[in-house]
Amino acid sequence: MYQLRDYQHQAINAIYNYFDYQSGNPLVVMPTGSGKSIVIAYFIQRVLATWPDQRILMLTHVKELIEQNYEKLKIAWSDAPCGIYSASLKRRDTQDAITFAGIQSVYQRAPDLGHYDLILVDECHLIPSSGMGRYRRFIEASKEINEAVKIIGFTATPYRLRTGLLTEGKDKIFTDVAIDLASGDELLKMVEEGYLAPLVSKSMETRFDVSGVHTRAGDFASNELQLVMNDADHTETALKEVVEYGVNRRSWLIFCSGIEHAENVAHQLTTTYGIECAVVTGKTPLKEREFLLNAYKNGDIQAISNCDVLTTGFDAPETNLLVLLRPTQSTGLYVQMLGRGMRPAPDKKNCLVLDFARNVERHGPINDVRPQSQGRSSGQVSTSPVKTCPDCRSIVPISFLTCPDCEHKFAERKIEVQATAASLEIMRTDFNPEQYIEEVEVQRVKYSSYRKRGKPTPTLKVDYECGLMTYSEWVSLEHKGYARKKALSWWRTHILPSYIAFPAPLSIEEALTRTHELKALDGLLMDFKGHYPKILDYIYEKQEKTAQSLCV
Repeated sequence: MYQLRDYQHQAINAIYNYFDYQSGNPLVVMPTGSGKSIVIAYFIQRVLATWPDQRILMLTHVKELIEQNYEKLKIAWSDAPCGIYSASLKRRDTQDAITFAGIQSVYQRAPDLGHYDLILVDECHLIPSSGMGRYRRFIEASKEINEAVKIIGFTATPYRLRTGLLTEGKDKIFTDVAIDLASGDELLKMVEEGYLAPLVSKSMETRFDVSGVHTRAGDFASNELQLVMNDADHTETALKEVVEYGVNRRSWLIFCSGIEHAENVAHQLTTTYGIECAVVTGKTPLKEREFLLNAYKNGDIQAISNCDVLTTGFDAPETNLLVLLRPTQSTGLYVQMLGRGMRPAPDKKNCLVLDFARNVERHGPINDVRPQSQGRSSGQVSTSPVKTCPDCRSIVPISFLTCPDCEHKFAERKIEVQATAASLEIMRTDFNPEQYIEEVEVQRVKYSSYRKRGKPTPTLKVDYECGLMTYSEWVSLEHKGYARKKALSWWRTHILPSYIAFPAPLSIEEALTRTHELKALDGLLMDFKGHYPKILDYIYEKQEKTAQSLCV
């Protein structure tokens, strides 16, 4: 029996906690290699143990993930009532309580599959931001069968190119993040506990200039990008550095900027340096691809160069060298590439990242990426306060006096000197809690009565609408003990001075008739570190103005 890790328990509990208080479609964000399939399996088992009449559909886009998720459930629950609906796996099961399906096989067949209470989507960042693609078409058809169906998304990258976070935009499917384990100290803790392999990075001497490459559909124009990155002289010098740093590395995964680029890289490594390097692209026949990937995993092939095919659903824990010859403006693609090197393996101390594409500078450390709220519109690079060790070329924070890799002693830095660097550290360790605290403007406050499923006592639900995001809290005015005391404190905090002598409401119904007694709220002081954004304080600039509230 598999023993769930603490953070996996945390993820499952977060989903339940979300549905205790909210009614949207949440995201579960977990880094590559952290056991997302295990979380899905034990969550499904727990749901059916509590509500055995529920029907659950697990959707994804490739057969490898269908098989992986199915097998993990069988490990957790050998008698699970589950089936598979996938043309590539030659199965079309429709009568089970749990179905693992490929979106390509079911997107037009919602009526055949019937009623579902929960739809789980693995790698949900692949759902387009708008339009009626396969996922959206299936979800809409499922809602016609059961309008109360809930959608839960699982991903390591909760953002898309151009349109920002998956929880933003008028056509969003996912409304909230139930838990984020892929950033900040959460990911760092997994590394420290040995559940993920650490990433290390070197500053490369070979640099490719992509400043003249145009942007199309939010990323670098592919044809122009390949022309720049496939330059023979630059490729030769870059691969010379790769061979130098990879001499003691067993498994190399190389991300290239086009099919011709990937083929040239593999050819040079094989013919010039004697490094057996295979090529996998979208044109590689399926059987040949499976043969090459198995040979790589078994150690028969040292390196694989690829173009946009080994970023999702490819697991090779032995990979201990990543070569980035593929610049991207997509934060999601960047994180997916780095994630290929974070799975732990025996005798694997870390994974070395050689970034010739300046992606680390463009997007930041993997556990502190900051995509713009509405997507990135340019590929400009802004450097960060780090420096390169002159002995081993490790990238370290500017404050370090000694290189942690080779113990080189840096000269004492004078405070007036402005230091610049070639790239960011690949994994951030110096988190400052204050960097996550921000003020957000409140446009409107909505009050409503909310009753938790299976609980007789309602609460006052307060929704703070802040642009595209809504932050909520629940005030337990009708509860007893500590919950009632906390609710009274909340009411006193928000009451206008002219109503301070009035007793607090005894019921939610009464509270909804007295929202005019509450102050107008201008903003919130939010803490965005952790699993949920937390409200730290309330900002009032117009203390005596009657609250602009909408009772629903």
